[in-house]
Amino acid sequence: MNEHEQFEAELAALKPQPPSAGLKARIADRLGKSQPGQKRITPRWTWQVALALSIVIAVTAIVAMQRWQHTSPPPIDVVAAAIDWKSTLSPSRPTLWRFHQAAALPGGLDELLDQHSARGAAASPQTIHAGAFSIFVSTEPTTAGEL
Repeated sequence: MNEHEQFEAELAALKPQPPSAGLKARIADRLGKSQPGQKRITPRWTWQVALALSIVIAVTAIVAMQRWQHTSPPPIDVVAAAIDWKSTLSPSRPTLWRFHQAAALPGGLDELLDQHSARGAAASPQTIHAGAFSIFVSTEPTTAGEL
């Protein structure tokens, strides 16, 4: 006989005892106080809290909807830019299609790049500095070199 079998035999030997007279009297007393079919009335304050919360939620929703409607930006009038299509579609300009065609020919890409780099250098002999980002100046040595 192992440990589990001994425990099961001990549990099987246990018999429930009948309820005491005091327990029966307490149960009967409690059952006698409540009326069958009687509805439990909730306190008045729970209804007041529920009503107050529903009013707060409704007012919050109305204010949020009004603010959302007023914060939308006004429509922007877009004016189409005047485009010079003759110069845009000119075969002398570097386009993706021209580079695609030149890449298919042996030595064509180098020739096209040389042609456009020479044209750019001849058009403006002076050096022009162009920048896309503002200069970041910091007095702290820890931020030097950070982007």
